[in-house]
Amino acid sequence: MFINFIKRERHLYASNWYFFLRIYDKVLQRCRHIPLPFRYSVQKIRLRNILGVFCFRFGTGHIDTLLEIFVENEYGLLFSDQIGSISTVLDLGGNAGYSVRLWEQKYPDCRITVVEPDSANAKVCRNNIQIVQAESRIILLQACALGTSRNVWLDRSQPEWGYKATNKASPNEAPIRGMTLNEILVSSNLPDKIDLLKCDIEGAELELFRDCSDWISKFRFFAIETHTPYTPEQLVQDMQKNGCCVEVLQINNKIDDVLATVFAKAI
Repeated sequence: MFINFIKRERHLYASNWYFFLRIYDKVLQRCRHIPLPFRYSVQKIRLRNILGVFCFRFGTGHIDTLLEIFVENEYGLLFSDQIGSISTVLDLGGNAGYSVRLWEQKYPDCRITVVEPDSANAKVCRNNIQIVQAESRIILLQACALGTSRNVWLDRSQPEWGYKATNKASPNEAPIRGMTLNEILVSSNLPDKIDLLKCDIEGAELELFRDCSDWISKFRFFAIETHTPYTPEQLVQDMQKNGCCVEVLQINNKIDDVLATVFAKAI
């Protein structure tokens, strides 16, 4: 298994040192209950043939997310001719900021508002924004995107990329502000018409899109990740029911159909 990992990933990093960091990151993920040094510390890594360094936290799924976005080209469809130029992005579920870095690389002048609920992820996201000196064009909100405005907590039973909002209070954590899309847009740097809505909010998309008539018509293109039991078909039905006629451009199914990313455009 380790030999296969080396064959699969060694060539992805700009130097052996960065690949060593990746190996140790994997060790920390697999040995979660062993008190190893540097767990959760913030480090920097560089990918081969990708511009710039990226911050990540040891022992999380940050590098896996980075590879999905920059190596596996998860959002590649958004840079095809059928999409055209993008100048404004609302990114819900920013994680460590790798999708934000992608938008910034592909569209250097675009304005972005990114929403991320977890404070540790938000800190790394902010670091990744600062690396490219894009603070003047990118607003980071620490909040949960929800269908109704309320305080929530994070269910941390999954790795960092899978934290999800829950109404069940956690005695050891402060609540996190849950914001509606209209509240987020008021706090953003974005105009009335927005080119792209990217949404990866670990199941909260169900309540977000069930009642989206107030804001859905503001967006031109969509990249929405759905999580079971909410399906891509239900997502499209909810968007149309709320007054947004869409053309589905592509659906990427992942992890035995538990997850899917729906690419669509308003028509």
